[in-house]
Amino acid sequence: MRTAICMIAALCGAYLVISGLWIARAGAVDDIPQLAATGVAELIVALTALLGAGLVFWNRWVALAMFAVSALWSACVAIIYFDDTIWIWCGISIVLIIGCIVSRRRNKRHREGTKRERSVNALQS
Repeated sequence: MRTAICMIAALCGAYLVISGLWIARAGAVDDIPQLAATGVAELIVALTALLGAGLVFWNRWVALAMFAVSALWSACVAIIYFDDTIWIWCGISIVLIIGCIVSRRRNKRHREGTKRERSVNALQS
């Protein structure tokens, strides 16, 4: 599960870096401050997604916090700039948050199950 979360976050982060740079460049060249700001906002979402992807193997709670920052930031940007496409990145961040929570619960249940099996085996011996 961690690998899937990492892959999704890394792919989204890589796409957002490229997209954010193109949008920010277009906004700077054409002197459209709103477009430049949206590009920079996408770069911030990309940074948090890439950090979350790297941190998911170390600590899922820290990765979850990075994805939460990404979701909150993209939601704020979508509201401020009335940009519908930014809501997609907010949704992906929320899916990654849910993935971290589900992964944590599955891992916790697995550990509890192996502890029970060990205690039952110890009692039977």
